[in-house]
Amino acid sequence: MRQSKKLISLLLAVLLAFSCITCAASVTAFAADDDTQAEIIYGDVNGDGQVFVDDATLVQKYAADLVEFTDDQIIVGDVNGDGVVDVTDATLIQMFAAGLITEFPVEKTEPTEPAETTEPAEVTEPAETTEPAEVTEPAEVTEPAETTEPAETTEPAEVTEPAETTEPATEPATEPATEPATEPAEQDVFFYVVGNSALVDPGWTVTPGSETQMSLNDDGLYEYTFVALAANEDGAMYQLKVVELPEDDVAQAIWHGYNATDLNVDFVVTEECDVTVTYNPETGEILVTGDAVGTPSADYEVIRTVGGTVKDSPNWLNGISWNPAADENIMEEIAEGVYAITYTNIVEYNNFELKFTADSQNNSDWSVNWGGTAGERAEIENGYLIEGTCNYNGDNIHLDCEDDNDDVDLVYNVIITFDLRDFDPATKQGAKFSAMFVLAD
Repeated sequence: MRQSKKLISLLLAVLLAFSCITCAASVTAFAADDDTQAEIIYGDVNGDGQVFVDDATLVQKYAADLVEFTDDQIIVGDVNGDGVVDVTDATLIQMFAAGLITEFPVEKTEPTEPAETTEPAEVTEPAETTEPAEVTEPAEVTEPAETTEPAETTEPAEVTEPAETTEPATEPATEPATEPATEPAEQDVFFYVVGNSALVDPGWTVTPGSETQMSLNDDGLYEYTFVALAANEDGAMYQLKVVELPEDDVAQAIWHGYNATDLNVDFVVTEECDVTVTYNPETGEILVTGDAVGTPSADYEVIRTVGGTVKDSPNWLNGISWNPAADENIMEEIAEGVYAITYTNIVEYNNFELKFTADSQNNSDWSVNWGGTAGERAEIENGYLIEGTCNYNGDNIHLDCEDDNDDVDLVYNVIITFDLRDFDPATKQGAKFSAMFVLAD
């Protein structure tokens, strides 16, 4: 009996020891897996524990089939999370290395998905119960205002026609006093509405005596109304300015834009309606009003780089000079509102010229464009970084990457980025750009 108890105790001890060993192995395996996950540094394809321009260069070589990647390198190199390691990933890595972004798209995607659980927000649909707001339509009931038509009954004012008997006393007193006060003002200065061809035909042309001449109101404001202006097509917009013609002389034309600047006034019409343009000559303010008038969206489908070509760098802007319709220079949206394009083997130069354009009404033109002012170039690893602000319809951007050493012409790969995340389509402010010049191998 005692021997049986001893045997049972021995078996229990063996089983307990085996369970401990299994648990320890499981914990070790889990810790090892956890450590492996913690070691993933997106963008660090060379495995040195940091993300630098060297990593971007290595990705560019991989994209060009010059080197091969291991499975681990492919995982950390796919920083935008699209399952492919290509030039877009190289661009993002260079932007990260330069401090232009602080995290990669692949690091943002997974945590944001649960936002879909907020769908119960649809429960707010009972807001449709507010439809009785349509009950306010009785505003139409105010139509009896038409009953005020009896104002026409005041026509007996015509009965005062005998006043004609007083003509000798009134005509001399009134006509001379009024005519001199009004006629000179009308002949002194004229204001016209001009705009793109969608609004006025021909576009951006002022013609003395044309139908878009603005009338002077009693409050000193000038006004013109477009009757039944058509709704814009998707992506389209109307643009206008007010032109002042002293003595109705085109040679003396003064153009007035948005908020007393030289910017166009942009607007959209969602449904056909009358649109009134009002100009205040004292403040320079231009107002566009109408039942279906709105502000254009900044959700542009296509952004392009446009600029002048450079003889020694045929790859700059793909050798295309000042063409806002060139598909070769379409930028890639690498993050929401951020666009980028890369040009390779660019020989150093002190005056690369550049602008950005956006498609308008599915046409590629200069209707929507940005120039800008470049800041001082900053040295980064193996090159330069130039950042600046963009000005809507502004002057050309000038970039200088020329080195002080005249003995050797340096060759760069150039990454141009255009950032619209903070752009306000109403004020036309907030757009930014950067140009990264990285020495080519």
